[in-house]
Amino acid sequence: MTAGVNYRSVHITGDVRLLTEHEYLNEILSKQTADFEANQPNPWSLDDAPIEYIQAMCRAIVGIRVDINNVQAQFKLSQNKTAENRAGVVAGLKQLGTAKADEMATLVEKVNQNLTQL
Repeated sequence: MTAGVNYRSVHITGDVRLLTEHEYLNEILSKQTADFEANQPNPWSLDDAPIEYIQAMCRAIVGIRVDINNVQAQFKLSQNKTAENRAGVVAGLKQLGTAKADEMATLVEKVNQNLTQL
């Protein structure tokens, strides 16, 4: 038995700008470092490295900024199927035993529960 084709997708369009200026890159790196180091017992920060080192690393990095113009999101989670068929899709996905299949099974159940409540 196949589980059918179910999916979620998001398409984003926008204007892309390359960021090569040191101050932009330093800000991006500082924020990312703070996020990644937040749960560490002794978090590291850019201030822990010599400024010359950070400047040299920034010359090898190109940042990207996307000013989003449009977002299109869609999903197909067996909402066009009968309740019996949806239950079979969920069961088939759960039999696969993978994290992704379990996640999709949960989404199919959740979305279709909401549809039946409308």
